[in-house]
Formats: sequence, structure tokens, C-alpha cells
Amino acid sequence: MRALLYVQHLLGTGHLKRTALIAKKLQIAGVDVHLVTGGVPVPVIDTADLTVHQLEPVRAADASFSSLVDAVGKPVTSDLMHRRTNDLVSIAQNVVPDMVLLETWPFGRRQLRHELLELCSTLHHQSPRPLMVCSIRDILQRGRKPERVRETVEHVERWLDHVLVHADPKFITLDQSFERTADIESKVVYTGFVSEMDTGLMSWRGDASGEVLVSAGGGAAGQNLYQLCCEAARLTGDSIRWRILVGHGLDDAAFASLREAAPPSVIIEPVRRDFPALLAQCGLSISQAGYNTTMDLVSCRCPAIVVPFDDDGETEQLDRARRLEELGLAESLRIQGLSPERLAQVIKTRIGLTAPDAQGFRVDGAAWTAKWLCEQAKRAAIAAKAGP
Repeated sequence: MRALLYVQHLLGTGHLKRTALIAKKLQIAGVDVHLVTGGVPVPVIDTADLTVHQLEPVRAADASFSSLVDAVGKPVTSDLMHRRTNDLVSIAQNVVPDMVLLETWPFGRRQLRHELLELCSTLHHQSPRPLMVCSIRDILQRGRKPERVRETVEHVERWLDHVLVHADPKFITLDQSFERTADIESKVVYTGFVSEMDTGLMSWRGDASGEVLVSAGGGAAGQNLYQLCCEAARLTGDSIRWRILVGHGLDDAAFASLREAAPPSVIIEPVRRDFPALLAQCGLSISQAGYNTTMDLVSCRCPAIVVPFDDDGETEQLDRARRLEELGLAESLRIQGLSPERLAQVIKTRIGLTAPDAQGFRVDGAAWTAKWLCEQAKRAAIAAKAGP
């Protein structure tokens, strides 16, 4: 069987990471996987041994997601978008997939809808038509315009067989962030969380002597948190060691400035592939509340403080942070008005605490998704052969 997976990361790298984890599990299952990515390449995410098709990269110009720029920061042109569409359609026609996984769309990535609609139209004319599935995270951005929500439902009904929600309904359900879930309920499937953590081997084993591990994903949205933590580290002194993992999206000048300003107790380095291992032995994690980092926290069960990214009306991380706090899995702090003194105080009360109850959430979503996709694609193929 052949699988075509489409993913577009715009600011952070979580979308690409989740999709790459699923792609790896599909490959293990014997599927010929073709991963199409339209974002700026992220070396820290493992796509080795996968067949990767890189479209001309685009990304969000800033945290408002109001406009797109190319790899060097120039506004995207209609010619660039036209080339991307042609390349995407050509890839699909050459691969002739048995299953297709579209990450986020039509629940997001509206600025790229033209290439995705062309892709869907092409695939629907393929004979036999492949299994068509959308893949979304646990929580969506709230407050979208009613016409955008209606458009999403229409696309789901027209183009997709299923909507995979990478969540455990014991943690949160789709209707809490998407108001018309009832209209597509028959197509919604919960996969469990997609995490690279092996809960049997990577459970938290740290204590108060471990370092404070600061992370904000692989994107560029964590600079304020990094700076705040450096200031808090001055207050905690040499008795507490810190490690700040900086996303690749932070430019070289900002990275150098951060290193120069850091006290001796702080190690500052780029994000690392062994982040789960660092998490398992830290004394305390301080992070934003992005999907992938949160799933690592839930899997590892380490003491945690989350400071959600909530610029420009973003609600997704805020909702996730509140849920983590409700369940006793982390303490949530808002970065607006958060002083180094307050952060240092909270750190001293939480570092080395006994690991919280993991609530039994399913975190095998990548493997589960791969198995489910294979089963559904086989059923679809049998049905196609049987005819009407």
C-alpha cells in the first residue's frame, strides 16, 4: 500500500513532528510512505528513510498568521503558489496513493486551500479513489467566524471519509473547541495522543537535584519565555541548574544575545532530539503548552509549569494549559504580568515534586493511527473491487 501524507507547518513545528511520527509507524507497517511538506525544513525532526517531497517552503510572517512569506521572508507570490499547486498535484498523480492524510485542513490552513482543493479534486478522480482522512490535534482555535466554520463542515462532508482527532476523550473532546462537531460526528475518530515518549522506558525519574528544563517547541514563539527564565535563574542562584532549549526559528542574533545575558547556572542550546530523555530526568519542566510538549509531559509525568502562548488572540494553548491544571498535571501561568520573582517563587515550590497521576491517557496515537489507516484502506480497496 502507498500513503500520501500532507503537512504544512507555519510557525511552530508540532504539525510536522506529529505527521512524521505517524509516517514512521506506517513505514514500519510496510506502507510505502510519501511525506509532502510545505514548510521550512526542520533538521531536528527525524524524517530519515522516508520519501519526502518538499514543496517550495512558506511560513507565517508573524504570530498573527495573517500573511505568508517564503523561505527568505518575502511575501508569497501568486506564481509561487501556482507552482506549489502544480507540484502537489503532480506528486499525487505519480504516487497513486491508497490512503491520504491531510494534516489540519480543512480545520485550518485556509490560506493554502487552493492547492488542497486541487489535490482533493485530483484524488477523487483517481480510480479507485483513495481513503481520504484529515488529521487534527486535540484542541482547535476558538472564535472563528461562522462562515469559516460552515465552510469547514462542507469540506469535511464533500471530500473526507474520516476526521482523526489526536486526543483521548478523557482529556478533552472536539466539541469543546469546534462548535459544529455534531454535524460531522459520524466521521470523527479519536486516536489517542501522538507522542514519541515510550512510557515504559521514559517515565520521570528525576528529583529536586535535577535541572530546570525550559522549552518552547521548535518554532520562534518562545523568546519572551526564554528571557523571563534567564532573569528568574539569576534569582534562584547557583543552587539550581537550568537548561534552555531554543527553537530553530529564533535568529542567530537573538540566540547569541540570549547566551550572553544568561547567568552561569544556565545552559542555552538549540532544541535536541533527545528531549524526552532530558525531560525524564529533569527536576522541573517549564514550557509553553503546545501539543507535542504537552503530550511529552503527560507521558513522562514530570513536575511541570506551563506558560501558554496566547499572543494575538490564540486560544489553543491557553485551553490546553487550563485543562492540564484542572487535572493536576501542571501549574499554569500567564506570561502577561509574570515577573521573574513570581516565577522563581513557583519554581522553588514545584521542583522535584512527586510525579502527578497520568490519568491513564492513551499516548500510542501514532501506532494506533497507522494500524487504523491500514485497516481502513484495505476495507476501502475491497469495497472498490466489489463494486456498487
